[in-house]
Amino acid sequence: MTDYENKDGQVTDEQIKAYVEDYGYEMTDNLDEALYILRDGSMISGGYDMGIRGEDHNMIVDLISEGVEKDKNSEGATNFWKALHQKTSLVRVVPETNSALIATGQQLTAPQRHVIDELGYKVEEYIK
Repeated sequence: MTDYENKDGQVTDEQIKAYVEDYGYEMTDNLDEALYILRDGSMISGGYDMGIRGEDHNMIVDLISEGVEKDKNSEGATNFWKALHQKTSLVRVVPETNSALIATGQQLTAPQRHVIDELGYKVEEYIK
């Protein structure tokens, strides 16, 4: 369990925002710079500078305990992404493909749906 997970393994939006601050990342209001959308509709920035993204989706790896195994093999990566969605309800935003990635069966909150609609992105289930 990481410092950001509750005793039941879940991670709140407040804990995610604390992680972002603790690790020196930034939140954003710019739809075009988001990497993740939280339950409350707030967004984690990809660290854009002069139009170039400085962060990738792996910036969140230390948020949950499954991050330790992520890069060991393909099963570790699959388990990480599945656990990330289950524990946080985060939506992965992929500007390059105009996609919002979620786990199979993941329910979007109204604020998340609003942001995705504003972006004009398609929602894709990518992990079971």
